[in-house]
Amino acid sequence: MTRNSTWILFSKYFAGECNQEEKTKIKHLVEKDGQHRDLFNRLTNDNEIMEKYKKMKTVNVDKAWDKVSERIQASVHRNSPQALHIPSRNPFTLTKKWIAIAASVLILAGMFFIYRTVFDSKPEGGGLVTVTSSVSDIPTILPDGSKVYLNRDSRITYPHRFSNKTREISLTGEAFFEVTADASHPFVVKAGNARVKVLGTSFSVNGNTGKNTVEIFVESGKVQIYLSDKENQTVMLEPGYVGRLSKRTSEKLINDNKNIIAWKTKKIVFSQTRLAEVLQVLEHVYGEKIRIENKEALEWPYTNTFDNQTFQSVIAVLAETFQFGVSKERSVFVLTGGIY
Repeated sequence: MTRNSTWILFSKYFAGECNQEEKTKIKHLVEKDGQHRDLFNRLTNDNEIMEKYKKMKTVNVDKAWDKVSERIQASVHRNSPQALHIPSRNPFTLTKKWIAIAASVLILAGMFFIYRTVFDSKPEGGGLVTVTSSVSDIPTILPDGSKVYLNRDSRITYPHRFSNKTREISLTGEAFFEVTADASHPFVVKAGNARVKVLGTSFSVNGNTGKNTVEIFVESGKVQIYLSDKENQTVMLEPGYVGRLSKRTSEKLINDNKNIIAWKTKKIVFSQTRLAEVLQVLEHVYGEKIRIENKEALEWPYTNTFDNQTFQSVIAVLAETFQFGVSKERSVFVLTGGIY
């Protein structure tokens, strides 16, 4: 794939215009190529870019495309002997709507600068990389090939290259890890004073429990958990178990939460579940706020399974089941009435 086509593809992704086939292409690029991975991570992490794009209302398409072409060409000529070819408007058979979206991302986001710095410079081995969460099913790929899926309001920090005896990263929030096996270089996640140490496995770490605890769920392999000041007091977790670390204590429990990583898998299972808990799960998975006006309805049991469905479709099914009315007050979805 050429640089220009990659650029267009990434622009469409951040504009929310990618279809599933294009998302699969991006996922392949990010997983297989270090430069594309760096570009995607830096775009995802640039909050200024995302905020500017969200505020974008209109754009002069032709002027925007011309402007971004001029700025990138000038920037590349100043910093690299090889010019980056920017395609003209005419050869594209894209719709005017898409060009407007792409141009708005490129112009206002400053994507040209990130693109140039990733592809036309040679990054040094040192330094730390910080990646913040985005609404994405594309993982962050670490230097060792390990994959990290970040939930909302989360971020990770890791070295540009793992050069020590351990592969250490810091986590704020919640994430799911698929760790590349390397027995000689243990993988360590730091979340507050909690530590999770593995060789190669898949697991989730949640520092957003709201209970001053860090929760670890193991999907495959084994992990050790311990407190930063009690490294010699470890607890071993096997698949299907949950570990909880507080400031002073640690515990190991059998997982009874079918939806513990539903925010990642988008598979949600309810079995005679109180609606109060149903709402909590949906809010955690989709990042939306929901309120039921009929307080008695919070105790009604609900059974259903949702597999990779949108929030809107889930709410529609819920409303149909209990004959709720649905409205939205600012950022809160309100369910009114209801029959059980």
